[in-house]
Amino acid sequence: MKCRTTPYILEKNGVYYSFQSEKDACDFLGVSQCCVALAYRQGRIYHGFNIIKPLSENDIYNDKRLRKIWESMHERCEYEKHPQFNNYGGRGISVCDEWSEYIPFAKWAFSNGYTNDLTIDRINVDGMYEPDNCRWVTMKKQANNKRTNRIVVYGGREYTLTELAELIGMNKTTLKERLNMGWSVDEAVNRPVRLRTRGWRASNCGADMRTKETDCDYERAVEQLEHDMLYEPSFNQDDGSM
Repeated sequence: MKCRTTPYILEKNGVYYSFQSEKDACDFLGVSQCCVALAYRQGRIYHGFNIIKPLSENDIYNDKRLRKIWESMHERCEYEKHPQFNNYGGRGISVCDEWSEYIPFAKWAFSNGYTNDLTIDRINVDGMYEPDNCRWVTMKKQANNKRTNRIVVYGGREYTLTELAELIGMNKTTLKERLNMGWSVDEAVNRPVRLRTRGWRASNCGADMRTKETDCDYERAVEQLEHDMLYEPSFNQDDGSM
């Protein structure tokens, strides 16, 4: 069957597993043959893995997007008038000799999981563009690998502010403001945030979370105030009444 000989890539938590055939991918997951192909056609996550069907070598060699990535990589590092030169070539970032030609770069891309929704990323942001220091990642993951990111340590691990905010379910701006006010990371993470209600701004003061009951009390108070203002008797200045 055709599905058994089609190459597939399985991705989970940023780790990619390449297989020469669908059968190999199914064996890896311990499922029946063609299950991976079926999940791919249905566009769903299977056993916790994203399923990627790589382009053929012929497609990649003629892929305009991949060629543009290769060209831009060289321009950033070698063309002094490029708007990003100071962040790349100006810092000593260069492209390895192996990738001076497009075909070797395309072969590396093909064998390392390149797809149209991924971008090239340097693992060591101060290192050069070379096979051992590059990978294909999503734009979101690449943004978390920028050297300008603020790194914080929580629970013995390093995170960018974006990663930590997503991990704990907090707005990134709230977390950033707390740290800028001098809070420790543990305090900024663990002190609850007031839920926002009508007419209220989100609080960073660390007050106890509002409950549904207190929110309802607040809404009723606002409605009563609006009602009183609407029906408050007006003063008639013509007759002099107070």
